[in-house]
Amino acid sequence: MQNLVQRRLGNNLPVFVDSISGHYSVSIKVWVRAGSECETQENGGLAHFLEHMIFKGTSTRNAAQIAEDFDRLGGYFNACTSRGYTVYYVRLLEEHLDKGMEILSDVINNSIFPEEELEREKLVVLEEISQTEDAPDDIIFDRFFESIYPNQAYGRPILGSRENVKRFTRNDIASFISQHYYSENMMLIASGKVDAERFISLAEKYFGGIKSISRRAANRLPAKYVPVEYREERKLEQTHIILGLPCVSYSDGISQVYSAKVLAILFGGGMSSRLFQEVREKRGLAYSISAFHAPSETSAIMGVYSSTDPKRLKELVAVVLGELAKLRNTLTIEEVESAKQQIKSSILMSLESNESRASHIGRSIHYFGRYIDGAELIEVIDAVEVDDVASITEFMLRGKRLSLALIGAKDVLDERGVLAEAL
Repeated sequence: MQNLVQRRLGNNLPVFVDSISGHYSVSIKVWVRAGSECETQENGGLAHFLEHMIFKGTSTRNAAQIAEDFDRLGGYFNACTSRGYTVYYVRLLEEHLDKGMEILSDVINNSIFPEEELEREKLVVLEEISQTEDAPDDIIFDRFFESIYPNQAYGRPILGSRENVKRFTRNDIASFISQHYYSENMMLIASGKVDAERFISLAEKYFGGIKSISRRAANRLPAKYVPVEYREERKLEQTHIILGLPCVSYSDGISQVYSAKVLAILFGGGMSSRLFQEVREKRGLAYSISAFHAPSETSAIMGVYSSTDPKRLKELVAVVLGELAKLRNTLTIEEVESAKQQIKSSILMSLESNESRASHIGRSIHYFGRYIDGAELIEVIDAVEVDDVASITEFMLRGKRLSLALIGAKDVLDERGVLAEAL
């Protein structure tokens, strides 16, 4: 992506165009720096609810017509909400670029949020919340983040609470849009078969009317980590568990972030990882186990997720904690190099997809404030050494900061059990 074209429209909206030869399609993303981190306790879930409602009718199209118009193009459209941002996207053949951008701009600029659609979509989101609540491997992550970031936007569920969703109004949506949907807080990204100058011309035509308020988004307060043990009893065949420690975030810089990603991979990122070999292959304690690095702009967690028979949970926890402790002085060049290769391969293979390339552009700008192409990323990863990974390990294991979330047979681990002596 060394030929990425970067411009600003007349209204100050940043536009990024990644033209690729040999593709038939183009992916277009409207990126808004407004996710659940922008919310309060009272309106938690509103960013996600808006993402649903924005396709429910404009001044010239109802919800069915929006879906039909996209379908006639043979394209794919959707949206997603994270803690840090919301993205609206479409992928279609280049020959339908003009019409696709017109429809996408219509829903972004002209949605009217009909009252009857709003009430119906509340039911849909309430079902989405129920579906998450019924899936222990999903809800445990919400419970974990709520516990370690108490009473903070970063800790609240992206879907919001049932109580909040039930009381959302059109005025709530309009207020959120007014606060966050302005040109300096958004990006327009295209990747695939697309001529840069034509795309920028169409962008000016369809997105040049987005308001500009000539200010940057307010800095978000750093999420404050609190070590905690959360237990929730449910009648399940397995007990689900997350163990986590604070780690480096995007604000610590790209080298630190990728050193942490290397650590996550070698610790629990594949079949050759330490946890997979020790927990599953040697002991048969779990069907699956994984380590994850979950960074935000100002905070981050290195965590381990697994599930097992309640009778074997204490052994599983002891093994994981033992492997964590071993990280202090047993890292090898071979496993670091293997993890680096896995990350590089994943990045390069993802860049074969124009949808993934568009996402990469957005995340790069969002988290690092500038575009970082694949070649630079590979250089960053190649530069990671054992000592860099070891320093991440030392940062994680400094002090008694381990947290736990558990759903299932909560009494299996006694209150003064293995965690009290951990690390």
